[in-house]
Amino acid sequence: MYLFVARLHRVSEETYNNMFTFSMLQTIASEMGLRFGNFQDIVDRLNNQNYIIKKGPRSYQLTTF
Repeated sequence: MYLFVARLHRVSEETYNNMFTFSMLQTIASEMGLRFGNFQDIVDRLNNQNYIIKKGPRSYQLTTF
């Protein structure tokens, strides 16, 4: 998960945007070759650990930009 969060930081820096949709998160994980049994569980865990914050339906904000 650490590598995934690091990648989210790089993407947010490159795009000057720290907002991600669930679909964008899935695409980034797929591009990295990451395979998770239930991706929603991973997103929920990142939210619970305050790496990302749920901002709306299937919309998340990276906490450190």
